[in-house]
Amino acid sequence: MPSILFLDRETIFDEPGFFRDLNLDQVTNRVFAGMDQWKALFYTALTTPEAVMQRQRVMRDIERADVQAILQKFTTVMRDMESLRHRVETTYYPLQRHLWFLDAAYTYCQMVERLVVELADRGRLESDGMRAVLHYAMEYVASDGFRTFVRETATRREELGAIHYALHIRGNMVTVGSDQDTTDYRRDIEETFDRFRHQTVVHKAKALSDAPDMNHVEAQILDRVARLNPDPFKNLASYVEKYHERFVDPGIAQFHFEVQFFLKYWEFMQALASHGLAFCYPEIATDGADIYVYNGFDMALADKLSQAGRTPIGNDFVLRDLEQMAVVTGPNQGGKSTFARMVGQVHHIARLGLPVPGRRARLPVCDHIFTHFESGEPSPHVDGKLADDLRRIRAILDDTTSQSLVILNEIFSSTTLKDAKFLGEQILARIAAKGARAVVVTFIEEWAVFNDRTVSLVSEVLPDNPSRRTFKILRKPASGRSYAMTLAQQHGLTNEEIKERIGSASEPDASRASI
Repeated sequence: MPSILFLDRETIFDEPGFFRDLNLDQVTNRVFAGMDQWKALFYTALTTPEAVMQRQRVMRDIERADVQAILQKFTTVMRDMESLRHRVETTYYPLQRHLWFLDAAYTYCQMVERLVVELADRGRLESDGMRAVLHYAMEYVASDGFRTFVRETATRREELGAIHYALHIRGNMVTVGSDQDTTDYRRDIEETFDRFRHQTVVHKAKALSDAPDMNHVEAQILDRVARLNPDPFKNLASYVEKYHERFVDPGIAQFHFEVQFFLKYWEFMQALASHGLAFCYPEIATDGADIYVYNGFDMALADKLSQAGRTPIGNDFVLRDLEQMAVVTGPNQGGKSTFARMVGQVHHIARLGLPVPGRRARLPVCDHIFTHFESGEPSPHVDGKLADDLRRIRAILDDTTSQSLVILNEIFSSTTLKDAKFLGEQILARIAAKGARAVVVTFIEEWAVFNDRTVSLVSEVLPDNPSRRTFKILRKPASGRSYAMTLAQQHGLTNEEIKERIGSASEPDASRASI
């Protein structure tokens, strides 16, 4: 069966280490709530531009309203069918198991045939993956094995549907017999009362397969019906034995599993888009030209804010030509860490072949994403937090390549400024030598001019009120000292004002001196 997820067989990974730093664990839990088996697909990045672009084309097919309606119906019916199959495995009474199996088989046959007809009727699919799935499904539906399965399923239903019986209830005694000598009063009653009918009444007969497990009385009634009609039930038992191990085609089951990955992410996107947030398919950068995302946002934050009817501030991330490193400075609580998370998120989502949060984007297929965010927790090692940070960063640098993305957030905040500057410069030099791209959030402004391939980004505040953050990250020279001076002036804490206060406080009190 062709895959709509992978060009080649891929190794499925556990949750990557950077997921928690980037809050992608929150996104994963939100997208695949109650569907843990799909989370591993969200962890597993594609490794080539070709694989990413194929998945983008599949997603473009799936997002078409007509195609998506077909696939949503397909997955819903498949889940219903799987629920019936689960009942087959768990119910106590054998005859009821056989009837539910037949219901599940009929549902499956109807659904697969409808999938082929409706997909083929919706115009040409654009992606190789979806076209391959349709071709596979068409061949499967036309195969001798499937046609035989459909015919036998229909025959078993017809045989059972032709059975009629009568129940004679007298006190606690229930007798099951033939209905040949009984009168069906239903038609007479309907004709008698038809003239009193003012509107159409929809009869909702409850099928056996919709009921819970039978009680012992119902089971004995069914057993008596089977004794009165042995051939249909014998044929049904043979049918179940024949097909129970090869019921659902493995290729159809694989498609059902894989398509839900796309549908669930699309539902999450649409929930955020309803609040005015944009998603786009990133152009895949295969050369050294610009990379960017315009109006990008942190999806985990956006999801939280949307619950209160709010939206996050969008920001642009751009590295042009030979630019390699973005150093983000500015006041605390100004959105710097959120910006860094956004950059990491869009790079990972891009290599999943899915639309990224933002208006327009051009991104590479990273081989690795490495992050180091201060956790605020004490070090588990006896030699302290600084040594622990150095070990973690050393491990990152050892595995970093020219195709990697490194995100460092407020590293070495536990040590002195002098030591932090020295150690940080050594690390930035290693990253530069590797040729990797990096985003570095720091309070050390000197790093913003580390080399000619470094870009300075600054978290903005309101010009007339520097205590108010705008949460916009702009490309400009680091200017933290000017913010500090403006704040000091606003609160009367400049050097001159402090000296004046100290001086006035040290003057002798004349009234006290005269006493």
